[in-house]
Amino acid sequence: MKMKKMTATKEGETKNLNYVWLWCMIFGMWYFLYNSAWKWALIYTLIFLVTLGYSAFLFPFFARSIMRKHFESDGWVVHHE
Repeated sequence: MKMKKMTATKEGETKNLNYVWLWCMIFGMWYFLYNSAWKWALIYTLIFLVTLGYSAFLFPFFARSIMRKHFESDGWVVHHE
């Protein structure tokens, strides 16, 4: 099954949302900080500490929808192709 391409566009800038899960798994909270998702960086860190790191393997499954909602609330237009 092929994953549908998803991009976010704002003022001529485009961000690819296809491999959000991978970047979240590799960089963790730093990925959310890089994309100015401060609330989700804090939530990720708190859950990571409470679960002693086990959430690092579960959080990436939700990262794409989290980032899609973050970009939409920040004024980006999300395109599904």
